[in-house]
Amino acid sequence: AYTSRSKLRKIGTEQAALRLASVRQEVMAQARKSWIEAVYLNNKRNILEVRLRNAELVNTGFQRKFETGEANQLQRNQAFLKYTVLKNDYYLTLTAIDNISNELKNLAGGEEIIIPDTILPQPADLNLDTLLAAYGQGPVTLWYNGEVEKWAQQKDVIFNNKLPRLMAGYYSESILGIDMRGVKAGITIPLWGNAHSVNQAKAARAMAESDAWQYRAEERTRITNLYGRWASLKIQVEDLVEAVQTVDNEILLVRSLETGEMSLTEYFYESDFFFQSRLMILDTWREVLTLEAELLKVYE
Repeated sequence: AYTSRSKLRKIGTEQAALRLASVRQEVMAQARKSWIEAVYLNNKRNILEVRLRNAELVNTGFQRKFETGEANQLQRNQAFLKYTVLKNDYYLTLTAIDNISNELKNLAGGEEIIIPDTILPQPADLNLDTLLAAYGQGPVTLWYNGEVEKWAQQKDVIFNNKLPRLMAGYYSESILGIDMRGVKAGITIPLWGNAHSVNQAKAARAMAESDAWQYRAEERTRITNLYGRWASLKIQVEDLVEAVQTVDNEILLVRSLETGEMSLTEYFYESDFFFQSRLMILDTWREVLTLEAELLKVYE
């Protein structure tokens, strides 16, 4: 009985350590995701600043043309609307930067964290089988395994407590001035105590085994799905980067604008395609790295 109780306490200590490890992994993964979001927003802010300056030039130019009769009301309104939408997006991005800074501060226990980075890292090379093996030995999986072992030991503790208890020792007693001393021995045989406790422990162990199996199955499905989406988006972002680098005509557009071959309005709307492409790449890249942070948290 003593040995069983000792093993049970040891399992409880190990499970507490596993819970701590699991919480640490979650916090570290969230910190990495927040850092990725901060870098993404810094990059987006820089792109929007350039685009907003161009939109302001177009809006000012159309306002002058409208006043001189060279542009109509519709053209003026379109330029103003485009400028207003970009300005709103820019200030929303600044607000998001402040929010993510506060989130990082909370994760760091109140310490101010400044993220000046604007370049997102390249996606890692991940292997699904390696990830599944790592999660199979992760703290949460081991905690569920510990639950099964805990109830097995609990059953042993209850069973051992049902065994006859022996007692022996030297006793002394004084009654009405008469001292009585001698060796005393006895045995206690439990009859009804803990009659159903062993069966309850067996049922609890069976339930723990079922929960452990269900968690492993669900976790395997979750990791497989996350990996599939990560791999698909990684290919997508690589293709987008290659495509934009191949057909990036922004330099040619700037030269056409400088030589007068293209008006400011034409330049703004033609370059809008590359602007939207950059934002699409940035959004996809951010999602790839966020999924990656979730997949890699088991290694934290």
